Amino acid sequence: LHNLEYGVNIELPFDTKAFLNSIISYKNKEYKKEVFKGRGYLIRFEFTQYEVKIYDKGYQFQLGRNVLRFEIKVIRMEYLRSKGIDVKNYTDLLKPVIIDKLQKDLIRVFNELLVYDNTIKIKHVTKRIEREILINGRNPKYWNALENPNTLKKKRNRFRELVLKYGRNNLQYQVCELIKKKLLVITAINSDTAQRINEYLN
Repeated sequence: LHNLEYGVNIELPFDTKAFLNSIISYKNKEYKKEVFKGRGYLIRFEFTQYEVKIYDKGYQFQLGRNVLRFEIKVIRMEYLRSKGIDVKNYTDLLKPVIIDKLQKDLIRVFNELLVYDNTIKIKHVTKRIEREILINGRNPKYWNALENPNTLKKKRNRFRELVLKYGRNNLQYQVCELIKKKLLVITAINSDTAQRINEYLN
């Protein structure tokens, strides 16, 4: 294998666009936005070895449901090796240990997204410093401009704390829990399937 895509589709109990509109950045990088001929849009974070893609699959395919697709596209296999995921061929993808590592990587990457809560009413935030952090933090260019790793980490952590403090929805947590539940379902292996996998691998 020279590249790989792995991801999950989840049905949301709210408008998918509400979550997409709350995403600010990932690893301090701005996203690229692609429109699907009037059928929603895709958010893409591009890196040398991989891409992170998030989009409204329900709207794109006119499913009539709020279906979010979250996906990692590996361009260079070094990305997986650096995460301790040793995938060389298709049969490796049948191994439970590899499946487990891939789903953990999905959750890790999702949790590293920087997400705002659009229910926050800035005018109700009385402390000037907190107001400034929230206003600045909504702008992806703000994070992109921060170069000192320690400063960046502190400001990012504080921003997340304030979003939780003043927001009502906590969409990132809600979506993450749905991703975890869906991954448990789609990666579950019963004894019959486990036996067939073992026979195939051996």
